[in-house]
Amino acid sequence: MCNLSCPRGRGKERLCPNGFFRSLLALALCVLMLWPGPAQAAPRPVLYAEAAILIDGETGQVLYEKNARHQMEPASLTKILTCLMAMEEAAPEERVTVPEEATWLMSDAAAIGLVPGERLTMAQLLYAMMLPSANDAASAVGIHLGGSLSGFSDKMNRRLAELGLKDSHFENPHGLPARNHYATAYDLAQVTREALAYPEFLDYAGSSSYFIPAGPENRGYSFSHLNRTLRRGSEFYDARAIAGKTGWTESAGNCLMTVGEENGRRLIAVVLRGDNDGIGGGAYRDTRALFDYGFSSFRPVTVPL
Repeated sequence: MCNLSCPRGRGKERLCPNGFFRSLLALALCVLMLWPGPAQAAPRPVLYAEAAILIDGETGQVLYEKNARHQMEPASLTKILTCLMAMEEAAPEERVTVPEEATWLMSDAAAIGLVPGERLTMAQLLYAMMLPSANDAASAVGIHLGGSLSGFSDKMNRRLAELGLKDSHFENPHGLPARNHYATAYDLAQVTREALAYPEFLDYAGSSSYFIPAGPENRGYSFSHLNRTLRRGSEFYDARAIAGKTGWTESAGNCLMTVGEENGRRLIAVVLRGDNDGIGGGAYRDTRALFDYGFSSFRPVTVPL
């Protein structure tokens, strides 16, 4: 038997043991069997977004792409890589002292109002970074892990290189506009897939809200997730959504990452410059269209040889 859904091999191709010709035949069968069926499949979506991608969360297989290798501003989708590196390098209960530099932000930048000198856990900062997209929390995480913002950006780019992602370059841990700060939808989807290897990512990026109680070393904070596919009562709520990240700047437009799950399968959708109204309606409609297409049109297939 040859598993044609491409088992998670981190970029390594696996050929069936019966020879090159039979491997090509198996691949051809795989393509035919995964091709959207006219009777039950949703139509291939026509998206509003300038760039988008849909991948299988297990194998990384690309199911749909539109300008997915174009270098664009990722806005706060940058924080997905920051979260991945924090999960890789720090324990959830590790204490982080908020440096003054972490609070030096643009006047309209999203923040929860961290105070220099207060101490929170790494997990608390990641919730703040991923749910309300707090840039002060992202800066505190980056400085803690890299020694400085520039030190952390160097680490980010080395991590991208280790993942084989060559078309993105980050200058900061949060995604506020900076020269030479860019990413592709493909790279962001693959970073998300890597982050999903950590079960806690579904908490940091999937909780609808979170509360940080006041303590001897910190103030109390309460916030909700900005990704409306995860918020019951929203017109964009999608029961398939289990995690996500929003991003917006005037120059980047609305950016959205959403992880969906249905019948045991996970898909990752990334939409860049979905619209530029600050609301993101187009990005949410595009994400729903991608999930409708992906979940109805593709299924794992094992072909006997």
